[in-house]
Amino acid sequence: MVEVDVDGVACWSTPAVLAELTDEGTGDDATGVHLLPGFDPYVIAPIGHRAHTVPDGFIDRVSRAAGWISPVLLVDGIVRGVWSHELKNGTFAIAVEPFAKVTAATKKAATTAAGRYGELFDADVRLTWVAG
Repeated sequence: MVEVDVDGVACWSTPAVLAELTDEGTGDDATGVHLLPGFDPYVIAPIGHRAHTVPDGFIDRVSRAAGWISPVLLVDGIVRGVWSHELKNGTFAIAVEPFAKVTAATKKAATTAAGRYGELFDADVRLTWVAG
């Protein structure tokens, strides 16, 4: 593990992940797209860390009433939306509500991420994008 300064906060990373994070890349791919489930530990971080991962004005969409933590669309370490799902008749339907417009590459990567839930539940996946 190596120590990294992120906005004045000491953080830790493996050298391989740090190399990926500091690689400039082409900017047209979206390899860091995940559909994290509700109550994922990444999202349940202390409130001070949420300031780095949840955009201003959206914390109430992620951390809801009665302690409910929403499933989230994570793009390159930042929460970019929330999602819901329903498993019915062999179909795992996912509805993603992005906080702002997302790129085609992000949509493609989210579809790939959604496919993992299909494998997990042995179901066909239907992913839709809805306005929030």
